[in-house]
Amino acid sequence: MKNHDRLVLVTVIAFGLAMRAPIVTIPLIIDQLARQLKTAVGNLGILTTIPLIMFLLFSIVVAKEMTRFGLRRALNLGLTALVLGALLRLDVTWPMLLLGTVLVGLGITHLNVLTPSVVATYEPNHTAFYTTAYSLAIMVGSSVFSLLTHPLSSTFGWWSVLVVLLMLTMFPWLMWILFRLPVPVRSQAKRADNQSVKSIHEPDLKTTAAPLWQN
Repeated sequence: MKNHDRLVLVTVIAFGLAMRAPIVTIPLIIDQLARQLKTAVGNLGILTTIPLIMFLLFSIVVAKEMTRFGLRRALNLGLTALVLGALLRLDVTWPMLLLGTVLVGLGITHLNVLTPSVVATYEPNHTAFYTTAYSLAIMVGSSVFSLLTHPLSSTFGWWSVLVVLLMLTMFPWLMWILFRLPVPVRSQAKRADNQSVKSIHEPDLKTTAAPLWQN
């Protein structure tokens, strides 16, 4: 495996680890959060619902965002939102928890939508392998952090769980910043071929259509 392939693999695994853990871990410390906020546990159910709402509302928006601004810029925005959201949740107040959860949901939506595009762009000949890798990372990340939540909260306090989740979100963010590999030539050629085919099947109507009075 070449350095390029290793970097792509580590990056998509980092994406996968951060796709579920920031969501599934919060319900495990919901009692402590409720005591900190002096509210009923039922009032905090919105914290687990917001990420799902963000995914439903913004999946199409993220796809259009990538088309307009490019894959790198779209992921920069999503990963920054993810890290900022995890950071805001360290301030355990209602406004910061809500805003932080919205940003976390937005960041995870970007990862859900754009990670397959990362695989298709940088490893077009090995999409099955890399897709399997980040899919396994999603399951491992959510399972491991669910198991670690109780020992962490018992040993260092429940707030330490939020700190670890922040560190988890920073991992893919740093990987993407360091990820400066050029798009493989084969991907660029495929994109050019697709554009050529599109231009053949979709002629420019402005140049081909004659005025009505000449028909």
